Amino acid sequence: MSCTLMAQQTKKVLFIGNSYTAQNNMTSMIDSLATSEGNTLIYEVLAPGGETLKSHAASSLTYAKIREQKWDYVVLQEQSQIPSFPWSQFNSDCVPFAKQLVDSIRRNNECTIPLFFGTWGRENGDSQWDSTNTFLKMNTRLYNSYQYLAKQNAAHFIAVGMAYDAIKEPGGGAVSFDELYEPDESHPTKEASYLIACMFYQKMFAKKNKYNLYTAGLATFYSDYLQQIADLAINNNKNNSTFFPKADFSVENSTGSKNVIFTDKTIGGVAYLWDFGDNNSSAQKNPVHTYDTFGIYGIGQYVKNACNFYDTSLLVLRVFGQQTTHVVEVEENELNIFPNPSYQILNSNIDNPIVSLTNVEGKNVDFIRLSETSISIEKLPNGLYFVQTKNGIARIMKL
Repeated sequence: MSCTLMAQQTKKVLFIGNSYTAQNNMTSMIDSLATSEGNTLIYEVLAPGGETLKSHAASSLTYAKIREQKWDYVVLQEQSQIPSFPWSQFNSDCVPFAKQLVDSIRRNNECTIPLFFGTWGRENGDSQWDSTNTFLKMNTRLYNSYQYLAKQNAAHFIAVGMAYDAIKEPGGGAVSFDELYEPDESHPTKEASYLIACMFYQKMFAKKNKYNLYTAGLATFYSDYLQQIADLAINNNKNNSTFFPKADFSVENSTGSKNVIFTDKTIGGVAYLWDFGDNNSSAQKNPVHTYDTFGIYGIGQYVKNACNFYDTSLLVLRVFGQQTTHVVEVEENELNIFPNPSYQILNSNIDNPIVSLTNVEGKNVDFIRLSETSISIEKLPNGLYFVQTKNGIARIMKL
């Protein structure tokens, strides 16, 4: 008797890296996590020890692997130290080669998501630089560099260092910080590789690891803890899944003019809808809009690509009669407020009640509370709003 699992997924993934990727057969752990829940991972690994993105970018084998099929993800892992080096060295030894590889990935299949494998600081940092001579210093530089690579290439990245940092926090857990490192204070132990595999599994299959029966041979006391840390790290870093495509645009207007020129600067997609914040919109790529009155407007740019991946760019536009337009960029927020944009309902994540809603002028607006974490905005005018929650402020667009 057979049973078909309706939620089964198949993902095709190419891993390009070095010994950090290959250690403890980490990719086979991802495969086993998937199999445990009825999912399928089809994967290839190109990860000789000591390889850099520069050396991969010079290798015909790398490009042959990229062209092998239409991958869902291609994972890119740089040598463990290079992203923590001084900016000029990182910029010359890594940045152009990362772009070269991403460009090749997209030439093969524009719907493949390049996924940077953000590695972790060494147990006691890298002593050759004052700026990296502790775990925290090195880990922070690695995070910032991988985030830069992701943003510059409209890619995604997994910040494994965030999980390491969570385990290092005072109080500890089932697995201690030093149990993540081999004696070289660099390479991952089996426990660490399992943690990394869990992060990749959740990212690629959108499945939480909690209660996954595959433990890589670890006692469930340890695997349960590592699953929990992996889920937490991915959930706390969801903004690093919004770079592909990357919505972006510029605004121009003359002093005292109500005419505003919007120029699309999206990476990996095209603008399909603009909301000008005055109940007017446009489907043009680079629209010109004339406002009836001077004032403050919430602008929304909505972007998609051929693979139906979406992104949104929001900002506050101040059009004044006696001075040049002021544009205030809206900072990204990791709070999970969804859907965004929304037509009717706003929801927040668990244990994050919605407190208030304000417009671009900072004035509270009325809404209908459906629950502590859900409100109705159906009757509100279209535009940009700020949601105050228990854990901070997020921005949303009402359509």
